[in-house]
Amino acid sequence: MKNILSWRFTGVKNTKKRKPISLIIYHHKGGVGKTTIASWLSYLLATGGIAKKDKKLNVVLVDLDSQQNASKTFLSMKKVPGLPYMLPPLHPQYIEGAPENGDWNGYSTSSDILFDRPFVYYPVNGVETLSVLPSEGRVDRLNEVMHKDDFIPLIGDLAERYIDIETEMGEVDIIIFDTPPSKTAICEGFLSKCSHVLVPTQLEYDSVGIASHS
Repeated sequence: MKNILSWRFTGVKNTKKRKPISLIIYHHKGGVGKTTIASWLSYLLATGGIAKKDKKLNVVLVDLDSQQNASKTFLSMKKVPGLPYMLPPLHPQYIEGAPENGDWNGYSTSSDILFDRPFVYYPVNGVETLSVLPSEGRVDRLNEVMHKDDFIPLIGDLAERYIDIETEMGEVDIIIFDTPPSKTAICEGFLSKCSHVLVPTQLEYDSVGIASHS
């Protein structure tokens, strides 16, 4: 058995280059429903809609929010004493001490994209066509470093590479990104490369961002 991470990159490639839809749920305000929408959309698209009569799509939910709420919705995240964030569970395909693990420690998070590392999705119990790449809960530490406009093209390049990998694999129909309630280089980098953007707003003046250009 190959290392599961190596398998993702050395397995059978997609000859048709089917590029998945990449949908980012974004708003700089908190509490407008980004995570709720990202989670429900992921579930409904993967299960055939509310009536369960539509086509079931292969969906990946990528959690870029340090609050980890989307991750906690679908995975049994673990509270560790002394840590201000939760850890994802050991991946179900990880075997303690097995040589096929290579140097993989059994965990994978959305920060692997940001560090250009191999990654592996977590399956969701009871939903065969839905996978999750959880937040590691420390994305904010990257925002503190990558807060300048100079980092936006770098993050955009990493986001594009990630989408290109999924295009090569040809296994995913739609990737949904949940984002933190902030305007950061990470958010803007992914916004620049996603094919679709959904901005939840309320019909209130303060809930709608207004920009002007001179």
